[in-house]
Amino acid sequence: QAHARVFPVRMREGRRQVLLARRLTESGKTIYDGFGGTVEPGESVDEYASRKLEEECRLRGVMRHRAHIVVQSDYQTRARQHILFAQVPSDAAEKPAADSEWFDIMSLPYQCMSADLPVWLPYVLEVDSEDLVARGYFEFLNSRLVTAFMLPPELRRGALPPAVERKVCDAIADKGSSFDVVFEGGRGEFSVALRWAWAALGAYWDVNKTYVVREKSTADTSNRLRDKRRVEKKWRLREFGDPSAKLIDRNGSPMIIGYQAILYGDHGPYFEVLESQVCWEAFPVHLLKGPGRTHHEHYSADGNLKLYEQFHTVADQPNPPSGRFSAANQRREGYADYRTGCFYFPIDEFFESAAGSSLGAGRNSGQAPLAVAQERSAQRVARAIRRSHRSGRRSVGRLGPSSPASALRPRRAQRRAPSS
Repeated sequence: QAHARVFPVRMREGRRQVLLARRLTESGKTIYDGFGGTVEPGESVDEYASRKLEEECRLRGVMRHRAHIVVQSDYQTRARQHILFAQVPSDAAEKPAADSEWFDIMSLPYQCMSADLPVWLPYVLEVDSEDLVARGYFEFLNSRLVTAFMLPPELRRGALPPAVERKVCDAIADKGSSFDVVFEGGRGEFSVALRWAWAALGAYWDVNKTYVVREKSTADTSNRLRDKRRVEKKWRLREFGDPSAKLIDRNGSPMIIGYQAILYGDHGPYFEVLESQVCWEAFPVHLLKGPGRTHHEHYSADGNLKLYEQFHTVADQPNPPSGRFSAANQRREGYADYRTGCFYFPIDEFFESAAGSSLGAGRNSGQAPLAVAQERSAQRVARAIRRSHRSGRRSVGRLGPSSPASALRPRRAQRRAPSS
């Protein structure tokens, strides 16, 4: 439910002044704040603010939206508040309300305000811009302000679609730094939502994206060696990367172009790729997570394939979550060497997700992408033809486009029926 606070503002003798409501707490302490409360059902924020201004202060003014803030109390009570200024005439009464007082904006009684006001009120008062709508997040625990942050200027207004912004705000308010929220959009929209949400929690998105080439195999235990044998035998993938490989979905559209390495961990084998190697059109659905988590997730349109974006390591997790290839090895350095700034794509899930997902076999040769099985079959055909030429025999084979694993089949000589 929306809440609104309105602050009447006037110019008096060249000085900008704001009218504050004065109230007493249960302990007898005086506090200052704006005028307002909970917006009534069926009433707009502007209508509510105008009504409260007239009822409580007997004033009328031009309403200007200045801030949207989320206030979280004890992880349970959440309030989304609209902060408005009302520009009133310079000759407005000195005591428009019994319990009110005008203050110059340079001498506000911040020591007698709720702990969140000194964070956002000075900014929205001092910056005189018609289109300013500051945004912030404030969290109280046992009546003590534990999180207070205003968003960076470029994220204040219109940074997110309204529906996405509401989902992000609700997720933050519900789970704090461990939040997660699903939405659709491009990579650019995800990046803005990420910076917006993390900034609201006082966190800064700063992930090291300098890639260091792996020089040592990560297949160093029995389960990892088993995965390595399967990957190399079944798909002939190079452990230390292939910049020309193309991961293609069932419709022939590229998902990832090139990979840096294959990471063998205790949760199975993964392609290790960089952001620049991801074809983001193939991953339109995103699971954005808070700074208290380890990674974000990006999904294909059908939801069958998932790309992990790592922003924390798993060095504090000796064993992996349950899974098809999971192995509890109690590793002190963490169950896998996931690197921050890298993306991880599960190998088995990619090839098994549906018929048609494939690895492009261009290898910088310009030929059309083929499935791995097709590539291997073509190589077998070429080898068989060379052998037959050397031996002086002629074998004819067929590589069927509808059966990528079809191998060379010598044509049998047809027996002629005896003449009658």
